[in-house]
Amino acid sequence: MATNDAPDTPEKRYRIGDRTPDGRYPVTVDGKLIGHIHRWHGDWHARVLGQVEESQHEDRDKAAAHLDTVTQSGAALPRRNRPVTWRPRASSRGCTRGWRLRGGTS
Repeated sequence: MATNDAPDTPEKRYRIGDRTPDGRYPVTVDGKLIGHIHRWHGDWHARVLGQVEESQHEDRDKAAAHLDTVTQSGAALPRRNRPVTWRPRASSRGCTRGWRLRGGTS
């Protein structure tokens, strides 16, 4: 009888980080952030960094593995991390009319 020395489950390339204050878990591959997962009403949701759509999964490992698969395939590559800064919008009267994202067109 031949034996199979290969492991039953493939080695994980991803790492699930500690929970953030907003309830999300960062998922990294090779030290690079690729997205976040979170639990909502029993399901685990996965979102690639820089994307809007989420996918639903049965458990957190399947959600994190999905992020790894999607980014590895090149279907959805995460954008570069760039800090977002806000600045007041100046008006002709010298007072602010709200806030806008730096570099925005409005």
